[in-house]
Amino acid sequence: MSIFEPEAVESQGNIKVVVLPAVAVKTAVDLSTEVPAGIDVSLTLNDWNPTRTPNTGTAPRRVGTRVQFPREGNMQYQAIPITYPDDPQADPGDPNIEAKETLVEGTVQEFLIRKGPDAADDLAVGDKYELWECRCGAQVEGRSGDDEFSEFQVQQNVYPIRQVAKGVIVV
Repeated sequence: MSIFEPEAVESQGNIKVVVLPAVAVKTAVDLSTEVPAGIDVSLTLNDWNPTRTPNTGTAPRRVGTRVQFPREGNMQYQAIPITYPDDPQADPGDPNIEAKETLVEGTVQEFLIRKGPDAADDLAVGDKYELWECRCGAQVEGRSGDDEFSEFQVQQNVYPIRQVAKGVIVV
């Protein structure tokens, strides 16, 4: 018997995050029109790690049984915490605060997540992605810590409002 060990794909540096204002077809983002309207925040966000948890419970006990079996319930989406750098002295339109100006509280944004290729590589036709439609929460300005490496940053939650869609970039 042979043992197969699948090839692993590193995640560090290989997650591209593009914020799109709107997407017509969730499973087929258009490279020529929708992608140029977005902003790439791959090198801005400190992390992108959404969690979904299926609720679990047990089936009702039956008269003739002595065991109860687990059942899967609804999928529960959690808020997605994001942080990104802030320049408290930047003027409107400054590229250093592009994420802060885009992810305004109450706005709905589409987060296109491509995993695998280097984050610096442009999106291309055929790239697979996840699309998270989220409402942006409050922007909390602060610092990343209190040591010599601390930076000014914004902490924010984004709240999924639709099931995550999986798709492929098209022309």
